[in-house]
Amino acid sequence: MSSANSILISQPNSVASRGELRAPTHQLGFLLSAGYFKAAKSFFPPSAFHRRDLEYVARQLELEDSWFDFSDYNPRTRQLHEITIRTFYGFRVFDPEARRLLLKEIASMVRSQLKPKLMLWLCVDALVREKIEVPSYMRLTKLILGAINRRKQELATIIEHTLDQDARGFLDGLLTQEPIEGGTTPGKTSAYKLTLIKKLSESTRPSKVKERVADLDLVGGLYHQTEPSAPDSRAKPRGDPVLRP
Repeated sequence: MSSANSILISQPNSVASRGELRAPTHQLGFLLSAGYFKAAKSFFPPSAFHRRDLEYVARQLELEDSWFDFSDYNPRTRQLHEITIRTFYGFRVFDPEARRLLLKEIASMVRSQLKPKLMLWLCVDALVREKIEVPSYMRLTKLILGAINRRKQELATIIEHTLDQDARGFLDGLLTQEPIEGGTTPGKTSAYKLTLIKKLSESTRPSKVKERVADLDLVGGLYHQTEPSAPDSRAKPRGDPVLRP
């Protein structure tokens, strides 16, 4: 509340001095938008305002009505308020240039095989650090999912054009089910060869040690067989996100 009031006091050309906060809904919309932006570095439509927040701000403004109609809080007024709030906090809008730089950073995250949830938070952190308004959750997720899908297509193209038949047969062999211990044929719930390789046994029994050595030899052979044909498909290390032009 104090930060929102500071906007009104500190800017002589603010919405207050232009008489744009006379209507109670405009006062509420402006102060709530300022508070939400301070917390989330993003703007929200009036439909997203929490009832408890509305009631609190109304009490601070000494407004008696317990219900407010934001139909007269038109997009043009909201836009002017957002410009004032954004300027006060020293942020810039998420424009095409910011989008291009963020996509470059997301592409680096995808190549590092980070989880989408982590990528989302890293994007938010990077935008806040560079004082860029954080776009909506849906907009960010679309950018991230789009980058992931493009990377999948790139890898599929690399595999299609560079992997020979022997290497493909080797990889297909990892997707065969292994017999259950003590059996000769795989059952319906038998694990795939790839799954077993990912979970190496730590047993010191000679039979288990022999299986582990065989699995490591298999992985080593697969690596040397596929490395020359797909050098660009491996994950790359990444540094700190940078959005500066």
